Formats: sequence, structure tokens, C-alpha cells
Amino acid sequence: VGLRDGSVTVFDVQSRAQVGGQLKTDIGGIEDLVFAPDDGFLVAVGNSGRLVLWQNSDGFLGHPREIGSTEDILWSVALQPGGSSIVTAGEDGAIRLWNLYGGVDSGSPLFDRRGDFTSVAFHPSGDAVIGATGSGELFGWVTPSGEPIFGPMTEAHSSDVWQLEFSPDGQFFATVSSDGTSALHAFPEGALQVDAFSTELSIGAVSFSGNGRTLIGGGEDGRLHVWSLEDHETLAVSGPGHVGAISELAVRSDSETVVTLGADQHLRFWRLNFAPPLAEEFVVPSAKAKGLAVSAQLIAFGDDAGNVEVWDWKAENPTPVSQSTDNQVWAVALYEDSTQLAFGSRNGQLRFGDVGGNAVLQSIPASENSIWSVMFR
Repeated sequence: VGLRDGSVTVFDVQSRAQVGGQLKTDIGGIEDLVFAPDDGFLVAVGNSGRLVLWQNSDGFLGHPREIGSTEDILWSVALQPGGSSIVTAGEDGAIRLWNLYGGVDSGSPLFDRRGDFTSVAFHPSGDAVIGATGSGELFGWVTPSGEPIFGPMTEAHSSDVWQLEFSPDGQFFATVSSDGTSALHAFPEGALQVDAFSTELSIGAVSFSGNGRTLIGGGEDGRLHVWSLEDHETLAVSGPGHVGAISELAVRSDSETVVTLGADQHLRFWRLNFAPPLAEEFVVPSAKAKGLAVSAQLIAFGDDAGNVEVWDWKAENPTPVSQSTDNQVWAVALYEDSTQLAFGSRNGQLRFGDVGGNAVLQSIPASENSIWSVMFR
């Protein structure tokens, strides 16, 4: 995570804990940063126009090494897949190619214009680059020659394009703009295929899933939105994770974990492979539900009429197994293998035994007071 004071904080995805102390730089506020695919190094650009690299040694990043600098803000940086080049987009209107190991041509413009460039991305093949501007224009070039592939393309956006993202197979790329729109484009044509997501969502960041079939967007509502490339429709929407908009988003290579940064300055970790079943409603006839317990197979609840019902919630047409008492049931527990049931009543009676319609439950006076909680150990 890059901060406005020029420092970088690294977190472990598994433990969610910070790794080491903050990495200090003098490159100004961090505008963009990216890890190498093998985590061998980290590069960052700042609003001072400098590009720096940290080498990863045993999970810890040492002191930054400057690769080069420009006279104005560097907004975006990308690494060449399988290569030794870095590409940057800057306020000075240049898309520049840099070499990890320096050299006389390192930092030379691939393309120069009057105006700015706000974002840049390498094609997965490593032999092409796309760039975007503050007025919404899109360009593409062959690397390292700088031969034009397309552009300027102007039909998708009307203001700053802050993100460019290629699909894993390189056939498409996605764009996100400050005008509140996001879009899907064909490569190498550069042509607009379709607007992605609803414009009402004002998507602030996107990333492709690992299989390239969906686009994951972070909305101004603080939620993740999953959009189908095939059907051009939203497949799923998460619950809110941020107060306010999502401004940055990254998908882990296994496509199971998403990390987002919000306007609330919180970092959130999301799981994409966890899909709980839709909620089912269980009606308690003529009574008010009190105690509740869930196991891997069953759900049980007591009510204020003295009844306990046990449902097999995995069954296609579940029917309850009932137990009745002479007092309100305020606490219920199920053993983890779903074979044992226990419940406590308002009058202090504890009952337990096998789950089943003909089961005989043992009863003991466990307390002089009402039983509020029951659990198996």
C-alpha cells in the first residue's frame, strides 16, 4: 500500500499482518506500485516523477534503488511480462520504457504528446503497450519500436482514464474513467466492445478474474460487482465492505482473494470462492422463536410455546422432528455430528439425548434460574 508521504506498507495476505516496518522513500506521494509476478521485487512511482525498485530478500524489502526520473508526476507503472522492461505514464505527456538494469536508452519515450498520460499497461505477451490520457483517449503501440497499433480512440470516455487492465489471454482490455464509466475493448483493434457495469455504479477500479470470464469491479457503494464478459451482465454483488467508494482493487493470481482500498482508508480482503446458499425461511407456527442452533446437517430452534423443532436443512423437502416441553425453550444446542440435541428452558430444566422423533430425552434440574445458553464440548 502506497501512502501520500512517500512510504509503502507491505501486508501478508494469509495473516493480514504488516510485514516489517514502513518502507521510506523520497519520491513524493506514491501514485502507483506493482509487485513482480514472482514477488522478486516491487516498483513504485511518485508525484516527484521518480521511479524506484525494492529487491525482495527472504520476504523483506531492502532500500529502494532509483531506476530513473522525469520532470513531472509519474501516474502509472507496469512491468513487462517475462521481460526486463518497465513502462510508465506521466504528466509530461510521455509513455516511457525503462530497463531494470539501466542503460543509455532507459527512460526513452515510446510515445510523446502535448498533454498527459494517466495510465499504462503491458499486453500479456510483453510486446505491446496501451496508454490512456486525462481526456479519455486510448492508444496502443508495439514495443520496443513504438509503432502505432491503434489510437487515439475517443468513444469510450470523456475524462481521465485512471486504469487499464488486460484480460489474461490478451484479447480484451478494460478501462475505468473519472467520468464514472468503465468499458471493455477489443485488442489489437482498440475498439469499444461494450460499456461494463451500470454507469449508475461509478466503478472506481476493475480486475479480470483468473479465467478471464468475469470482470470484478469496485463501486462507489463500497461493494464488489462481478460482471460477465459473455453475457454482458452483472452476475453477483457483494455486501458492503467500505463506507464510500472503492478506489483500488487487486485480484490474487489464484482468483480466490481480492484486496480493496476504499475512500474510508480501510484495506479489505474478500473471498471469491465462498458462496453461501440462499437463505431459507423456517416458520414457527403460532409461536415466537427463541433458542437457535445449527450443525453441518441440521437446524434446531425452540419457541415460547415450549416446542423444539429440528430440520434437516440440506433435504430437498425438509420436515421437522418435534419435541415438546411444558415451558418456554430459550437455549438450544446440536452436537457437531448432528446426532445429539440439548435445550434449556425458562424454568431451569435441561433436556438432552438423541435427535429423532421417537427419542426419549433425559431431563435434569440444571438451574434454579432460566437457562439462557447451552453448548456441547
